[in-house]
Amino acid sequence: MKFLKEYDLILAQHSKSILIGILLMGLVLRLYGINFGLPYLYNPDEPNRVRVVFRILSSQDLNPHWFGHPATTVIYLLVLSYGLIFVGSRILGIFNSSEEFLEFYRQDPSIFYLTGRLWSAFFGFITIWVVYLIATKIFNKTVGLISAFLVAIIPLHVKFSKFARMDSLMPFLLLISFYYCLKILEEDTLLNYIIASFFLGLAIATKYPAIVFVLTIILAYILTKGWNFQRYLKPVSSVLACTGGVFIASPFLFLDFNQVLMDLSQENRSSHLGATGEGFINNLIWYFQNSLTNSFTILGIFLMGLGIFFVLIFKQERLLLLISFPSIFLLFISSLSLRWERWIIPIIPFLCILLAYTIYKTSQLIELRFKYPLGLLLMLAVLTLISTPLLHKDIEQGYRMSGVDTRTFTGEWMLKNIPKTSSILVEASTPQLPKTSFQFFEVNSQKNGTISKFNPERSSHATFYPSGELGHLKNLEEIQINQIQYIVMSNFYDRYIRKKNRYPNIVDRYEDMIASGELLYEAKRNNKVRQGPTIRIYKVSEK
Repeated sequence: MKFLKEYDLILAQHSKSILIGILLMGLVLRLYGINFGLPYLYNPDEPNRVRVVFRILSSQDLNPHWFGHPATTVIYLLVLSYGLIFVGSRILGIFNSSEEFLEFYRQDPSIFYLTGRLWSAFFGFITIWVVYLIATKIFNKTVGLISAFLVAIIPLHVKFSKFARMDSLMPFLLLISFYYCLKILEEDTLLNYIIASFFLGLAIATKYPAIVFVLTIILAYILTKGWNFQRYLKPVSSVLACTGGVFIASPFLFLDFNQVLMDLSQENRSSHLGATGEGFINNLIWYFQNSLTNSFTILGIFLMGLGIFFVLIFKQERLLLLISFPSIFLLFISSLSLRWERWIIPIIPFLCILLAYTIYKTSQLIELRFKYPLGLLLMLAVLTLISTPLLHKDIEQGYRMSGVDTRTFTGEWMLKNIPKTSSILVEASTPQLPKTSFQFFEVNSQKNGTISKFNPERSSHATFYPSGELGHLKNLEEIQINQIQYIVMSNFYDRYIRKKNRYPNIVDRYEDMIASGELLYEAKRNNKVRQGPTIRIYKVSEK
Protein backbone atom coordinates (compact mmCIF):
# COMPACT_ATOMS: atom_id res chain seq x y z
CA MET A 1 0.00 0.00 0.00
CA LYS A 2 2.99 2.25 -0.64
CA PHE A 3 1.28 4.62 -3.05
CA LEU A 4 -1.89 4.97 -1.00
CA LYS A 5 0.08 5.59 2.19
CA GLU A 6 2.09 8.31 0.49
CA TYR A 7 -1.15 9.84 -0.70
CA ASP A 8 -2.53 9.67 2.85
CA LEU A 9 0.52 11.52 4.16
CA ILE A 10 0.20 14.24 1.53
CA LEU A 11 -3.50 14.71 2.31
CA ALA A 12 -2.84 14.72 6.05
CA GLN A 13 -0.23 17.45 5.64
CA HIS A 14 -2.63 19.62 3.63
CA SER A 15 -5.88 18.48 5.25
CA LYS A 16 -6.77 21.90 6.67
CA SER A 17 -6.36 23.68 3.34
CA ILE A 18 -8.27 20.98 1.47
CA LEU A 19 -11.06 20.98 4.06
CA ILE A 20 -11.38 24.76 3.82
CA GLY A 21 -11.68 24.42 0.05
CA ILE A 22 -14.38 21.76 0.40
CA LEU A 23 -16.25 23.89 2.95
CA LEU A 24 -16.14 26.94 0.69
CA MET A 25 -17.37 24.90 -2.26
CA GLY A 26 -20.20 23.48 -0.16
CA LEU A 27 -21.14 26.97 1.05
CA VAL A 28 -21.16 28.46 -2.45
CA LEU A 29 -23.37 25.64 -3.75
CA ARG A 30 -25.82 26.23 -0.87
CA LEU A 31 -25.93 29.99 -1.42
CA TYR A 32 -26.33 29.80 -5.20
CA GLY A 33 -29.97 30.69 -5.86
CA ILE A 34 -30.89 30.88 -2.16
CA ASN A 35 -32.99 34.02 -2.77
CA PHE A 36 -35.19 32.20 -5.29
CA GLY A 37 -38.70 33.55 -5.77
CA LEU A 38 -38.45 36.38 -3.26
CA PRO A 39 -40.41 38.47 -2.46
CA TYR A 40 -42.89 35.76 -3.47
CA LEU A 41 -43.28 32.56 -1.45
CA TYR A 42 -43.14 29.69 -3.89
CA ASN A 43 -42.09 26.92 -1.51
CA PRO A 44 -45.38 25.79 0.09
CA ASP A 45 -43.78 24.64 3.36
CA GLU A 46 -41.73 27.70 4.33
CA PRO A 47 -44.72 29.89 5.32
CA ASN A 48 -45.84 27.22 7.81
CA ARG A 49 -42.86 28.12 9.98
CA VAL A 50 -42.46 31.85 9.35
CA ARG A 51 -46.14 32.68 9.89
CA VAL A 52 -46.10 30.79 13.19
CA VAL A 53 -43.07 32.86 14.22
CA PHE A 54 -44.87 36.14 13.52
CA ARG A 55 -47.96 34.93 15.33
CA ILE A 56 -45.71 34.34 18.35
CA LEU A 57 -44.10 37.76 18.00
CA SER A 58 -47.37 39.63 17.53
CA SER A 59 -49.28 37.82 20.28
CA GLN A 60 -46.28 37.29 22.62
CA ASP A 61 -47.64 33.77 23.16
CA LEU A 62 -44.73 31.32 22.97
CA ASN A 63 -47.04 28.42 22.19
CA PRO A 64 -46.71 27.71 18.41
CA HIS A 65 -50.20 26.12 18.41
CA TRP A 66 -48.91 23.90 15.59
CA PHE A 67 -46.87 20.72 16.02
CA GLY A 68 -47.07 19.04 12.65
CA HIS A 69 -43.36 18.22 12.27
CA PRO A 70 -42.94 19.82 14.94
CA ALA A 71 -40.06 22.06 13.68
CA THR A 72 -40.04 23.83 17.06
CA THR A 73 -36.27 24.30 17.08
CA VAL A 74 -36.52 26.14 13.76
CA ILE A 75 -39.49 28.20 14.95
CA TYR A 76 -37.79 29.38 18.14
CA LEU A 77 -34.51 30.00 16.31
CA LEU A 78 -36.40 32.29 13.94
CA VAL A 79 -38.18 33.98 16.85
CA LEU A 80 -34.77 34.81 18.31
CA SER A 81 -33.38 35.89 14.92
CA TYR A 82 -36.31 38.18 14.10
CA GLY A 83 -36.16 39.58 17.61
CA LEU A 84 -32.51 40.49 17.10
CA ILE A 85 -33.31 42.02 13.70
CA PHE A 86 -36.01 44.15 15.33
CA VAL A 87 -33.74 45.28 18.19
CA GLY A 88 -30.92 46.14 15.77
CA SER A 89 -33.32 48.02 13.47
CA ARG A 90 -34.80 49.88 16.45
CA ILE A 91 -31.35 50.97 17.58
CA LEU A 92 -30.55 52.19 14.06
CA GLY A 93 -33.84 54.09 13.94
CA ILE A 94 -35.29 52.04 11.07
CA PHE A 95 -38.40 51.09 13.05
CA ASN A 96 -40.01 53.04 15.87
CA SER A 97 -42.40 50.33 17.02
CA SER A 98 -43.16 46.64 16.77
CA GLU A 99 -46.21 47.47 14.63
CA GLU A 100 -43.97 49.11 12.03
CA PHE A 101 -41.80 46.00 12.08
CA LEU A 102 -44.83 43.74 11.51
CA GLU A 103 -46.10 46.01 8.74
CA PHE A 104 -42.71 45.76 7.03
CA TYR A 105 -43.06 41.97 7.09
CA ARG A 106 -46.58 42.16 5.63
CA GLN A 107 -45.42 44.38 2.77
CA ASP A 108 -42.26 42.44 1.86
CA PRO A 109 -41.29 39.28 3.78
CA SER A 110 -38.06 38.71 1.80
CA ILE A 111 -35.55 39.40 4.59
CA PHE A 112 -37.40 37.13 7.01
CA TYR A 113 -37.53 34.16 4.66
CA LEU A 114 -33.95 34.78 3.60
CA THR A 115 -32.93 34.70 7.27
CA GLY A 116 -34.49 31.26 7.65
CA ARG A 117 -32.82 30.05 4.47
CA LEU A 118 -29.43 31.33 5.61
CA TRP A 119 -29.80 29.35 8.85
CA SER A 120 -30.54 26.23 6.78
CA ALA A 121 -27.50 26.92 4.60
CA PHE A 122 -25.40 27.36 7.74
CA PHE A 123 -26.45 24.02 9.22
CA GLY A 124 -25.92 22.35 5.84
CA PHE A 125 -22.49 23.96 5.64
CA ILE A 126 -21.41 23.00 9.17
CA THR A 127 -22.65 19.45 8.59
CA ILE A 128 -19.78 19.08 6.10
CA TRP A 129 -17.28 19.84 8.87
CA VAL A 130 -18.94 17.49 11.38
CA VAL A 131 -18.94 14.68 8.80
CA TYR A 132 -15.21 15.24 8.35
CA LEU A 133 -14.64 15.01 12.11
CA ILE A 134 -16.65 11.80 12.42
CA ALA A 135 -15.11 10.06 9.39
CA THR A 136 -11.61 11.05 10.54
CA LYS A 137 -12.40 9.71 14.02
CA ILE A 138 -13.58 6.36 12.63
CA PHE A 139 -11.01 5.98 9.84
CA ASN A 140 -8.42 8.60 8.81
CA LYS A 141 -8.14 12.06 7.25
CA THR A 142 -8.34 10.72 3.70
CA VAL A 143 -11.73 9.12 4.35
CA GLY A 144 -12.71 12.25 6.28
CA LEU A 145 -11.95 14.52 3.32
CA ILE A 146 -13.72 12.23 0.84
CA SER A 147 -16.78 12.10 3.14
CA ALA A 148 -16.83 15.89 3.50
CA PHE A 149 -16.48 16.32 -0.25
CA LEU A 150 -19.38 13.96 -0.93
CA VAL A 151 -21.82 15.56 1.52
CA ALA A 152 -20.81 18.99 0.17
CA ILE A 153 -22.07 18.09 -3.32
CA ILE A 154 -25.07 15.76 -2.77
CA PRO A 155 -27.79 17.65 -4.73
CA LEU A 156 -30.66 16.80 -2.38
CA HIS A 157 -28.72 18.03 0.67
CA VAL A 158 -27.65 21.15 -1.22
CA LYS A 159 -31.19 21.90 -2.40
CA PHE A 160 -32.89 21.58 0.98
CA SER A 161 -30.19 23.69 2.61
CA LYS A 162 -31.77 26.60 0.70
CA PHE A 163 -35.23 26.38 2.29
CA ALA A 164 -36.45 27.84 5.58
CA ARG A 165 -37.22 24.31 6.78
CA MET A 166 -35.78 21.79 9.25
CA ASP A 167 -34.17 19.42 6.73
CA SER A 168 -30.56 20.51 7.32
CA LEU A 169 -30.86 21.05 11.09
CA MET A 170 -32.16 17.56 11.96
CA PRO A 171 -29.22 15.65 10.33
CA PHE A 172 -26.76 18.06 11.97
CA LEU A 173 -28.17 17.33 15.43
CA LEU A 174 -28.18 13.58 14.76
CA LEU A 175 -24.53 13.73 13.72
CA ILE A 176 -23.63 15.38 17.02
CA SER A 177 -25.51 12.60 18.80
CA PHE A 178 -23.69 10.00 16.68
CA TYR A 179 -20.33 11.56 17.53
CA TYR A 180 -21.02 10.96 21.21
CA CYS A 181 -22.21 7.43 20.45
CA LEU A 182 -18.73 6.83 19.04
CA LYS A 183 -17.29 8.27 22.25
CA ILE A 184 -19.42 5.79 24.19
CA LEU A 185 -17.53 2.99 22.45
CA GLU A 186 -14.25 4.61 23.56
CA GLU A 187 -15.28 5.82 27.01
CA ASP A 188 -18.38 4.22 28.48
CA THR A 189 -19.19 7.24 30.63
CA LEU A 190 -22.52 8.60 31.80
CA LEU A 191 -21.72 12.04 30.33
CA ASN A 192 -21.42 10.66 26.78
CA TYR A 193 -24.84 9.00 27.10
CA ILE A 194 -26.41 12.20 28.38
CA ILE A 195 -24.96 14.39 25.61
CA ALA A 196 -25.85 11.91 22.84
CA SER A 197 -29.40 11.61 24.15
CA PHE A 198 -29.84 15.35 24.71
CA PHE A 199 -28.97 16.15 21.09
CA LEU A 200 -31.30 13.38 19.98
CA GLY A 201 -34.05 15.15 21.96
CA LEU A 202 -33.31 18.37 20.07
CA ALA A 203 -33.45 16.43 16.78
CA ILE A 204 -36.84 14.93 17.69
CA ALA A 205 -38.17 18.41 18.46
CA THR A 206 -36.98 19.35 14.98
CA LYS A 207 -38.58 16.41 13.18
CA TYR A 208 -40.32 13.45 14.79
CA PRO A 209 -38.70 10.62 12.73
CA ALA A 210 -35.39 11.38 14.45
CA ILE A 211 -36.68 9.12 17.23
CA VAL A 212 -35.47 6.18 15.12
CA PHE A 213 -31.94 7.13 16.22
CA VAL A 214 -32.81 5.80 19.70
CA LEU A 215 -31.90 2.37 18.35
CA THR A 216 -28.37 3.57 17.52
CA ILE A 217 -27.85 4.75 21.09
CA ILE A 218 -29.17 1.39 22.33
CA LEU A 219 -26.74 -0.38 19.97
CA ALA A 220 -23.85 1.69 21.35
CA TYR A 221 -24.93 0.60 24.83
CA ILE A 222 -25.01 -3.08 23.78
CA LEU A 223 -21.68 -2.93 21.96
CA THR A 224 -19.82 -1.68 25.03
CA LYS A 225 -20.55 -4.45 27.53
CA GLY A 226 -23.93 -5.83 26.57
CA TRP A 227 -27.04 -5.77 28.74
CA ASN A 228 -26.14 -5.51 32.39
CA PHE A 229 -28.58 -5.03 35.27
CA GLN A 230 -26.11 -2.79 37.12
CA ARG A 231 -25.83 -0.47 34.11
CA TYR A 232 -29.47 0.64 34.16
CA LEU A 233 -28.40 4.10 35.31
CA LYS A 234 -27.13 4.93 31.82
CA PRO A 235 -30.25 4.02 29.81
CA VAL A 236 -32.46 5.72 32.41
CA SER A 237 -30.27 8.83 32.24
CA SER A 238 -30.45 8.68 28.44
CA VAL A 239 -34.24 8.64 28.50
CA LEU A 240 -34.30 11.60 30.89
CA ALA A 241 -31.72 13.54 28.85
CA CYS A 242 -33.59 12.89 25.59
CA THR A 243 -36.89 13.93 27.16
CA GLY A 244 -35.19 17.00 28.58
CA GLY A 245 -33.84 17.92 25.15
CA VAL A 246 -37.33 17.65 23.65
CA PHE A 247 -38.84 19.70 26.50
CA ILE A 248 -36.24 22.47 26.32
CA ALA A 249 -36.67 22.79 22.56
CA SER A 250 -40.45 22.31 22.55
CA PRO A 251 -42.09 22.64 25.98
CA PHE A 252 -45.59 22.97 24.54
CA LEU A 253 -45.33 19.47 23.09
CA PHE A 254 -46.02 18.45 26.69
CA LEU A 255 -48.16 21.41 27.77
CA ASP A 256 -50.52 21.46 24.77
CA PHE A 257 -50.81 17.74 24.14
CA ASN A 258 -54.34 17.84 22.71
CA GLN A 259 -53.15 20.13 19.91
CA VAL A 260 -50.20 17.80 19.32
CA LEU A 261 -52.56 14.86 18.82
CA MET A 262 -54.75 16.87 16.43
CA ASP A 263 -51.77 17.95 14.31
CA LEU A 264 -50.32 14.44 14.25
CA SER A 265 -53.65 13.04 13.06
CA GLN A 266 -53.64 15.55 10.19
CA GLU A 267 -50.04 14.72 9.28
CA ASN A 268 -50.77 10.99 9.36
CA ARG A 269 -52.73 11.04 6.10
CA SER A 270 -52.68 7.99 3.87
CA SER A 271 -52.52 9.71 0.47
CA HIS A 272 -51.05 12.81 -1.15
CA LEU A 273 -50.90 13.79 -4.80
CA GLY A 274 -47.61 12.49 -6.21
CA ALA A 275 -46.44 11.10 -2.85
CA THR A 276 -48.78 8.20 -2.10
CA GLY A 277 -46.84 5.05 -1.22
CA GLU A 278 -47.37 1.61 -2.72
CA GLY A 279 -46.47 -0.67 0.16
CA PHE A 280 -43.20 -1.46 1.93
CA ILE A 281 -41.39 -3.33 -0.86
CA ASN A 282 -42.41 -0.93 -3.64
CA ASN A 283 -41.54 2.08 -1.47
CA LEU A 284 -38.11 0.62 -0.69
CA ILE A 285 -37.47 0.01 -4.39
CA TRP A 286 -38.71 3.54 -5.17
CA TYR A 287 -36.24 5.09 -2.71
CA PHE A 288 -33.37 3.15 -4.28
CA GLN A 289 -34.41 3.95 -7.85
CA ASN A 290 -35.14 7.63 -7.21
CA SER A 291 -33.87 9.34 -4.05
CA LEU A 292 -30.71 7.32 -3.50
CA THR A 293 -29.73 6.96 -7.15
CA ASN A 294 -30.29 10.67 -7.80
CA SER A 295 -28.20 11.52 -4.75
CA PHE A 296 -25.32 9.05 -5.13
CA THR A 297 -25.49 7.67 -8.72
CA ILE A 298 -25.84 3.97 -9.55
CA LEU A 299 -22.11 3.46 -9.04
CA GLY A 300 -22.36 5.02 -5.58
CA ILE A 301 -25.29 2.75 -4.64
CA PHE A 302 -23.33 -0.31 -5.75
CA LEU A 303 -20.28 0.73 -3.73
CA MET A 304 -22.38 1.37 -0.61
CA GLY A 305 -23.74 -2.16 -0.94
CA LEU A 306 -20.16 -3.37 -1.13
CA GLY A 307 -19.39 -1.26 1.93
CA ILE A 308 -22.14 -2.95 3.95
CA PHE A 309 -20.58 -6.30 2.92
CA PHE A 310 -17.22 -5.07 4.25
CA VAL A 311 -18.87 -4.01 7.52
CA LEU A 312 -20.42 -7.44 8.01
CA ILE A 313 -17.13 -9.17 7.15
CA PHE A 314 -14.84 -7.08 9.37
CA LYS A 315 -17.42 -6.65 12.17
CA GLN A 316 -15.89 -3.50 13.62
CA GLU A 317 -18.09 -1.89 16.26
CA ARG A 318 -17.79 1.62 14.86
CA LEU A 319 -18.78 0.41 11.37
CA LEU A 320 -21.81 -1.44 12.73
CA LEU A 321 -22.83 1.72 14.55
CA LEU A 322 -22.34 3.74 11.36
CA ILE A 323 -24.74 1.67 9.22
CA SER A 324 -27.33 1.11 11.97
CA PHE A 325 -29.22 4.39 11.61
CA PRO A 326 -29.38 4.66 7.80
CA SER A 327 -30.42 1.00 7.50
CA ILE A 328 -33.21 1.21 10.08
CA PHE A 329 -34.35 4.67 8.97
CA LEU A 330 -34.65 3.57 5.34
CA LEU A 331 -36.78 0.61 6.39
CA PHE A 332 -38.87 2.92 8.57
CA ILE A 333 -39.71 5.49 5.88
CA SER A 334 -40.41 2.68 3.40
CA SER A 335 -43.10 1.36 5.75
CA LEU A 336 -45.05 4.64 5.74
CA SER A 337 -48.13 5.47 3.69
CA LEU A 338 -46.44 8.39 1.93
CA ARG A 339 -43.02 8.69 0.31
CA TRP A 340 -41.00 11.81 -0.39
CA GLU A 341 -37.56 12.14 -1.95
CA ARG A 342 -36.47 14.49 0.84
CA TRP A 343 -37.13 11.91 3.54
CA ILE A 344 -33.71 10.34 2.95
CA ILE A 345 -31.88 13.58 3.83
CA PRO A 346 -31.19 12.52 7.48
CA ILE A 347 -29.23 9.48 6.30
CA ILE A 348 -27.22 11.26 3.57
CA PRO A 349 -24.25 12.24 5.84
CA PHE A 350 -24.00 8.67 7.17
CA LEU A 351 -24.13 7.20 3.67
CA CYS A 352 -21.44 9.64 2.51
CA ILE A 353 -19.12 8.29 5.21
CA LEU A 354 -19.98 4.70 4.23
CA LEU A 355 -19.34 5.44 0.54
CA ALA A 356 -16.05 7.19 1.31
CA TYR A 357 -14.95 4.22 3.43
CA THR A 358 -15.86 1.77 0.65
CA ILE A 359 -13.93 3.73 -1.98
CA TYR A 360 -10.88 3.89 0.28
CA LYS A 361 -11.08 0.25 1.43
CA THR A 362 -11.48 -1.03 -2.14
CA SER A 363 -8.44 0.98 -3.17
CA GLN A 364 -6.50 -0.53 -0.27
CA LEU A 365 -7.42 -4.09 -1.26
CA ILE A 366 -6.49 -3.53 -4.90
CA GLU A 367 -3.15 -2.00 -3.97
CA LEU A 368 -2.40 -5.03 -1.78
CA ARG A 369 -2.90 -7.23 -4.84
CA PHE A 370 -0.91 -5.14 -7.34
CA LYS A 371 2.42 -3.34 -7.10
CA TYR A 372 1.36 -0.47 -9.28
CA PRO A 373 -0.71 2.47 -7.95
CA LEU A 374 -3.94 0.98 -9.30
CA GLY A 375 -5.70 1.49 -5.97
CA LEU A 376 -4.95 5.20 -5.94
CA LEU A 377 -5.96 5.60 -9.58
CA LEU A 378 -9.18 3.68 -8.93
CA MET A 379 -10.06 5.95 -6.00
CA LEU A 380 -9.54 9.09 -8.09
CA ALA A 381 -11.45 7.62 -11.04
CA VAL A 382 -14.43 6.56 -8.91
CA LEU A 383 -14.62 9.95 -7.22
CA THR A 384 -14.59 11.63 -10.62
CA LEU A 385 -17.31 9.36 -11.99
CA ILE A 386 -19.54 9.98 -8.98
CA SER A 387 -18.91 13.68 -8.40
CA THR A 388 -19.13 14.92 -12.01
CA PRO A 389 -22.88 14.28 -12.53
CA LEU A 390 -23.65 15.43 -8.97
CA LEU A 391 -21.82 18.72 -9.40
CA HIS A 392 -23.59 19.20 -12.73
CA LYS A 393 -26.94 18.78 -10.96
CA ASP A 394 -25.91 21.25 -8.24
CA ILE A 395 -24.95 23.93 -10.75
CA GLU A 396 -28.04 23.33 -12.88
CA GLN A 397 -30.21 23.43 -9.76
CA GLY A 398 -28.68 26.71 -8.59
CA TYR A 399 -28.99 28.17 -12.09
CA ARG A 400 -32.71 27.39 -12.20
CA MET A 401 -33.35 28.73 -8.70
CA SER A 402 -31.52 31.98 -9.46
CA GLY A 403 -33.71 32.61 -12.50
CA VAL A 404 -37.24 33.87 -13.05
CA ASP A 405 -40.15 31.65 -11.99
CA THR A 406 -43.10 30.92 -14.27
CA ARG A 407 -45.40 32.41 -11.63
CA THR A 408 -43.47 35.67 -11.51
CA PHE A 409 -43.39 35.88 -15.29
CA THR A 410 -47.12 35.11 -15.56
CA GLY A 411 -47.99 37.60 -12.81
CA GLU A 412 -46.28 40.39 -14.74
CA TRP A 413 -48.21 39.40 -17.87
CA MET A 414 -51.52 39.41 -15.97
CA LEU A 415 -50.96 42.90 -14.58
CA LYS A 416 -50.26 44.19 -18.10
CA ASN A 417 -52.93 42.34 -20.06
CA ILE A 418 -55.93 41.65 -17.81
CA PRO A 419 -58.23 44.53 -16.76
CA LYS A 420 -57.96 45.39 -13.08
CA THR A 421 -61.63 44.86 -12.32
CA SER A 422 -61.62 41.29 -13.69
CA SER A 423 -62.93 38.32 -11.69
CA ILE A 424 -60.29 35.58 -11.63
CA LEU A 425 -60.56 32.01 -10.32
CA VAL A 426 -57.16 30.78 -9.14
CA GLU A 427 -55.59 27.82 -7.36
CA ALA A 428 -52.44 27.18 -5.30
CA SER A 429 -49.06 27.55 -7.06
CA THR A 430 -50.29 30.33 -9.33
CA PRO A 431 -48.99 33.95 -9.38
CA GLN A 432 -48.92 35.90 -6.10
CA LEU A 433 -50.13 39.42 -6.86
CA PRO A 434 -51.06 42.60 -4.94
CA LYS A 435 -54.27 41.74 -3.12
CA THR A 436 -56.26 44.56 -4.75
CA SER A 437 -55.05 43.96 -8.33
CA PHE A 438 -58.06 41.78 -9.26
CA GLN A 439 -61.17 40.21 -7.76
CA PHE A 440 -59.81 36.83 -6.70
CA PHE A 441 -61.86 33.67 -6.24
CA GLU A 442 -60.76 30.27 -4.89
CA VAL A 443 -62.19 26.77 -4.59
CA ASN A 444 -62.74 26.08 -0.90
CA SER A 445 -62.43 22.32 -0.31
CA GLN A 446 -63.47 22.81 3.34
CA LYS A 447 -66.83 24.16 2.15
CA ASN A 448 -67.79 21.23 -0.07
CA GLY A 449 -65.78 22.46 -3.04
CA THR A 450 -67.62 25.76 -3.46
CA ILE A 451 -66.14 29.00 -4.81
CA SER A 452 -65.22 31.66 -2.26
CA LYS A 453 -64.38 35.29 -2.98
CA PHE A 454 -61.19 36.64 -1.42
CA ASN A 455 -61.77 39.69 0.77
CA PRO A 456 -58.62 41.88 0.75
CA GLU A 457 -59.79 43.78 3.83
CA ARG A 458 -59.52 40.62 5.93
CA SER A 459 -55.90 40.06 4.97
CA SER A 460 -53.11 41.96 6.73
CA HIS A 461 -50.64 41.09 3.96
CA ALA A 462 -50.13 43.24 0.88
CA THR A 463 -49.93 40.13 -1.33
CA PHE A 464 -52.65 37.63 -2.17
CA TYR A 465 -51.47 34.03 -1.71
CA PRO A 466 -53.67 31.65 -3.77
CA SER A 467 -54.83 28.36 -2.27
CA GLY A 468 -57.07 25.42 -3.08
CA GLU A 469 -57.28 23.25 -6.20
CA LEU A 470 -59.64 23.86 -9.12
CA GLY A 471 -60.26 20.14 -9.54
CA HIS A 472 -62.12 20.05 -6.21
CA LEU A 473 -64.87 22.31 -7.55
CA LYS A 474 -68.15 20.40 -7.16
CA ASN A 475 -70.40 22.39 -9.48
CA LEU A 476 -69.08 23.90 -12.69
CA GLU A 477 -72.08 26.23 -12.84
CA GLU A 478 -70.58 28.23 -9.97
CA ILE A 479 -68.14 29.73 -12.47
CA GLN A 480 -71.03 31.42 -14.25
CA ILE A 481 -72.87 32.21 -11.01
CA ASN A 482 -69.83 34.10 -9.67
CA GLN A 483 -69.28 35.75 -13.09
CA ILE A 484 -65.72 34.42 -13.36
CA GLN A 485 -63.97 35.90 -16.41
CA TYR A 486 -60.58 34.19 -16.22
CA ILE A 487 -59.28 30.90 -14.81
CA VAL A 488 -55.62 30.65 -13.79
CA MET A 489 -54.51 27.02 -13.64
CA SER A 490 -51.29 25.64 -12.22
CA ASN A 491 -49.80 22.20 -12.95
CA PHE A 492 -52.20 20.30 -10.68
CA TYR A 493 -54.04 19.15 -13.81
CA ASP A 494 -50.81 17.70 -15.24
CA ARG A 495 -50.07 15.95 -11.95
CA TYR A 496 -53.56 14.52 -11.56
CA ILE A 497 -53.73 13.27 -15.13
CA ARG A 498 -50.64 11.14 -14.47
CA LYS A 499 -52.69 9.44 -11.74
CA LYS A 500 -56.00 9.48 -13.61
CA ASN A 501 -56.95 5.98 -12.47
CA ARG A 502 -56.80 7.16 -8.86
CA TYR A 503 -58.41 10.60 -9.37
CA PRO A 504 -60.82 10.25 -12.33
CA ASN A 505 -63.42 12.75 -11.03
CA ILE A 506 -60.84 15.46 -10.38
CA VAL A 507 -59.32 15.02 -13.86
CA ASP A 508 -62.80 15.23 -15.40
CA ARG A 509 -63.48 18.48 -13.55
CA TYR A 510 -60.25 20.04 -14.85
CA GLU A 511 -61.04 18.93 -18.39
CA ASP A 512 -64.54 20.38 -18.13
CA MET A 513 -63.05 23.74 -17.13
CA ILE A 514 -60.53 23.62 -19.96
CA ALA A 515 -63.31 22.83 -22.45
CA SER A 516 -65.41 25.74 -21.14
CA GLY A 517 -62.80 28.38 -21.88
CA GLU A 518 -60.23 29.62 -24.39
CA LEU A 519 -56.49 29.19 -23.67
CA LEU A 520 -55.24 32.76 -23.50
CA TYR A 521 -51.71 32.32 -22.14
CA GLU A 522 -49.31 29.54 -21.16
CA ALA A 523 -45.96 29.77 -19.34
CA LYS A 524 -43.44 26.94 -19.32
CA ARG A 525 -39.79 26.71 -18.38
CA ASN A 526 -37.41 28.08 -21.03
CA ASN A 527 -34.27 30.22 -21.25
CA LYS A 528 -36.10 33.20 -19.72
CA VAL A 529 -38.22 31.28 -17.23
CA ARG A 530 -36.01 28.75 -15.47
CA GLN A 531 -38.25 27.23 -12.80
CA GLY A 532 -41.82 26.87 -11.62
CA PRO A 533 -44.93 24.94 -12.71
CA THR A 534 -46.64 25.29 -16.06
CA ILE A 535 -49.24 28.07 -15.73
CA ARG A 536 -52.26 28.36 -18.05
CA ILE A 537 -54.76 31.20 -18.23
CA TYR A 538 -58.20 30.58 -19.75
CA LYS A 539 -60.73 33.21 -20.71
CA VAL A 540 -64.15 31.92 -19.73
CA SER A 541 -66.56 31.69 -22.66
CA GLU A 542 -69.60 33.94 -22.32
CA LYS A 543 -72.96 32.18 -22.52
